[in-house]
Amino acid sequence: MIQKIIVFIVMTFFLVECQPSNYYLPSNPNQNHQPAYHSLNPERPEFIKSIPNLSIVTGKDAVMRCSVKNLGNNIISWHHLETNSDLTINKQVLSSNPRIKIKQDKNDWLLIINNVSLEDRGFYICRINWLEPKSQLGYLNVVEPPRFDESSFTSGSETTVRENSNLTLTCRASGNPSPTIEWRREDGRPIYQSSPKGLYPETGVPSVIGEELSFTPITRWNMGSYLCIASNGVPPSISRRVIIYVQFAPVIRIPSVSVTGTKGANVTLQCSSESSPIADHSWLDQTGKLIGSSGLPNLKAANKQNNKTSVDAKTSLKYTIQLIKTYHFKITYQLTLTDLDYGDTGRYICHAKNILGFAKSSIFLQVKDYSKAIDNSISTKDDNNLDSDSEANSAEIDNSTVLQPSELTTIAPKTSWISSDVTSTSEVNSNESIKDSGSILLPIKSTLITLTILLNNLLFK
Repeated sequence: MIQKIIVFIVMTFFLVECQPSNYYLPSNPNQNHQPAYHSLNPERPEFIKSIPNLSIVTGKDAVMRCSVKNLGNNIISWHHLETNSDLTINKQVLSSNPRIKIKQDKNDWLLIINNVSLEDRGFYICRINWLEPKSQLGYLNVVEPPRFDESSFTSGSETTVRENSNLTLTCRASGNPSPTIEWRREDGRPIYQSSPKGLYPETGVPSVIGEELSFTPITRWNMGSYLCIASNGVPPSISRRVIIYVQFAPVIRIPSVSVTGTKGANVTLQCSSESSPIADHSWLDQTGKLIGSSGLPNLKAANKQNNKTSVDAKTSLKYTIQLIKTYHFKITYQLTLTDLDYGDTGRYICHAKNILGFAKSSIFLQVKDYSKAIDNSISTKDDNNLDSDSEANSAEIDNSTVLQPSELTTIAPKTSWISSDVTSTSEVNSNESIKDSGSILLPIKSTLITLTILLNNLLFK
């Protein structure tokens, strides 16, 4: 019984306390018990406009605006829906968050959130506590530019691997919205994720999307600097460089294994190599004597600076060596010989060596004197011309004196003279006329013989 009494008292107290403060009971009990508005607030409060949604970058200040008219003595409050927490009531801040502030600007009630973070995003409710409570919602979207997860870079900013092994690079980033990860080569070349062993790949892609970049297997053509780029539409985008070094033993390629030089001129022998780490290069002559190495790229200058070099002054004046890096792992190694002589003829050896192995190849140099060859060719040509003229003249003489069998019976003895080097034009013409007359007389003679035989037969018959 006592419990029922206590419950009744509490409910009665609760009902009394919850009565609105903006209306009163009539003094006359005979009057209609209808609530009446407070004389100081004759109009009902209303929202002037909706709360605009905001999108704020982390670290900036957000201002949520609630516009109300005819508020009077009614209560207005802000509430965060995601955390289910009351933030303010009228001009009083209820939240323990020091970044929350409230400000009134005429009809606008401003909820200010300094230095917003991701936990501040969500719906915010502006509520008017009146006879008929009213509320509005506004959404605060907090965006965050990309940030790299440093733990994802297990290989650091540089990684070194052996050729034909497998390699996977990882790059992760956070942000709101979630960032997109893109891999690109820093030099703008295509990315080759797989290729035949040691061969130049045929196809590639400009970029790879995803947190991982895999090479199965990796080759020398994958060597270089790669950029991991994270972006989510919230500036700024960020990037991280990762350099890949691929190690392999030297390989030498010779453009031409045989070279011909002109006596007195200069000639350059070229040796192209691929190696990583870059190999030490050297040139040797046919006797195995060191001409120079990559440590002495210019023998003339080296001889002046270092008297202890193993290359003597005579050799340094004869040879010049130049090393040109054409790609990450490609070297063009040149040996220039000046003022060629016959003694320079021979085989020259290009040698390359690094920690993984060595390679060598040779070029044969032949020195010729082309000026003598040209003089000999001119004199030979003149002799050939004289011989050909003599043969032609003798052929003309022989042809002028050779007779056809059909001409032997009708041609008269020659009466013209033929010089030893010129054929007579008149003789040729006479021969042609005799040939023509012979061809006419032969049928006449045969006809006369036939007629004579017939007459003899008739007479002596």
